[in-house]
Amino acid sequence: LNIFYTAINSGNSDFTFYCPEEYTECLDEVEELANDQDLLSHINNFVHPYNGFNHIETQYDSLGKVSIHIKKSYTAEQIDEISQKVEELSDELIVASDSDIENIRRIHDYIIDNSIYDSDRSDYNITTYQSDIAYGPLLEGYGICGGYTDAMELFLEELGIKSYKISSDQHVWNAVYLDNTWYHLDLTWDDPVTTSGKNVLEHNFFLIDTSTLLS
Repeated sequence: LNIFYTAINSGNSDFTFYCPEEYTECLDEVEELANDQDLLSHINNFVHPYNGFNHIETQYDSLGKVSIHIKKSYTAEQIDEISQKVEELSDELIVASDSDIENIRRIHDYIIDNSIYDSDRSDYNITTYQSDIAYGPLLEGYGICGGYTDAMELFLEELGIKSYKISSDQHVWNAVYLDNTWYHLDLTWDDPVTTSGKNVLEHNFFLIDTSTLLS
């Protein structure tokens, strides 16, 4: 699992390693991990968004050679465009003299105010925008939970704040570590879809603790 994580977080698309002879269960465990898509998908929560993947192919032979091919979520061109946008917005939204919470709130509000939840993609599987990654909210104005979360994660990285993503089989959001406590930050639920079509900004899921989230 650590090797898979390291390979994915390296940013490379291909990685090869060899099972040592004394590790007799290596290939069995490689096969088990390769077939566990849930566990593999959770690795995305702990790597930089640009290193995240859509799909992983694993090949191995009887001699213990294991090759991993990683299909990345972002293209090099998208990374360049998003990075430029994040840099521009960071100059505008991040104020060195302000607290982390104040800076996070400004970024949270900006992303929501400048994005619309992509209901066509989530409800009808109509893909018009790259709303599942940060490109959608930051450059196209449309996002679903993956896009909102990745966009926020890029700014948390910019701020140097320890953070990961949390996901279930249907949703993903940010976990943020502030003042020795983990908080939940969910931009998707703070940008609700309204029957009137009005764009609404909420803070119900802004840096709340786990007990509040569960309630």
